[in-house]
Amino acid sequence: MCPNFAIPQDLPPMPSHLREVLRFVMSSYEKIVNTSFFQSDHVQTIRVRESMSWRLQISPAARWSMFLAAKVFEGMTENSQTPTVRFAKYYDWIDRLEKHLDSVPWDGFTEIQVSHRLAEKLELNLFKLRTTNSINTYQLLQRHAPSFLRIVSSDPAFWSDTCPPTKVSLAHVLASERYEVTHFALLDMMCALSYGLPQDWYRVERELLDWKPSTRSVPGEEGWKAIARLAVRESWRHALLIYLYMGVCGVKSDDPRVRSSVKQVFQIIDTVKEKPQPITHLHFSTQYLIAGAYTPNEKQRATAREELSISIKTGTWLLNGSDFVPVLDHLWHGAAAGGRAIQWSDYAHSRQVALPIPI
Repeated sequence: MCPNFAIPQDLPPMPSHLREVLRFVMSSYEKIVNTSFFQSDHVQTIRVRESMSWRLQISPAARWSMFLAAKVFEGMTENSQTPTVRFAKYYDWIDRLEKHLDSVPWDGFTEIQVSHRLAEKLELNLFKLRTTNSINTYQLLQRHAPSFLRIVSSDPAFWSDTCPPTKVSLAHVLASERYEVTHFALLDMMCALSYGLPQDWYRVERELLDWKPSTRSVPGEEGWKAIARLAVRESWRHALLIYLYMGVCGVKSDDPRVRSSVKQVFQIIDTVKEKPQPITHLHFSTQYLIAGAYTPNEKQRATAREELSISIKTGTWLLNGSDFVPVLDHLWHGAAAGGRAIQWSDYAHSRQVALPIPI
């Protein structure tokens, strides 16, 4: 991509042959995927491999960002060091590469090269979130939103005939092989939910109530993974219903619809909780946050607090740059003390006090 791109100093050694780099990157990616409840099918795996291979060949900067991302993935599955020590090393590597990219002039870049460089910087910053708690996720998204919009608006793959020219198809974004774009979109949606910044979701209630999860099985897969996958989808459905009723409709937490979905979230997760998979915390963290905020049950509150603490310490949650446990503590010992019914604004207030975000 850039003819004068030099290898940054003080970074971990990278294999000299592209094939070896691709093998390492794919191995780290597949290791994470294999611990998940959701598996890529053969066609998706081929598309991911082709996309990675293409990026490795066209851009030395992308080669390094993908290599360091694979190192982060690798670190998420190893137990040789404490998470703080391990991730501090990765943060330092990513920070050095980002500063090196910033030092390279953009003069003479084509529009495609500018898009690639923006994507590399976006990808590096998103992976920084997995290595430290010092970065505020929402502020990072605000800072890089212009880059995201420029990337997707310049690529016809993200356009849709059903969307106006000024908008991008979210379905196309989430189906993209471009990891940094999909990653950004997922974080943006999770922040809107977790930080209590509701959007106009009035029309989705019927879709959520009528929605039926796919029961497609994967050949040779262990039966419990299919059950776990169903549990993830159903727990998300109920978490979104809680958000809809509380954040949009303005009901209190003692509303029968909210109480039912809160109960369902904890019961659903309990069906797969015993499986000792680190990825479990990634799949259920947001559901624990939302259901935990509105349950009057002290046992369920303790469970939510414990699970969120584990998620933050292991760095597996997408919002691992923020610590929501103090938000729940403030809420439970304040407006929701003694199991009192609360409103969405009570959660939003606790978030503002315990986890302030300049907007």
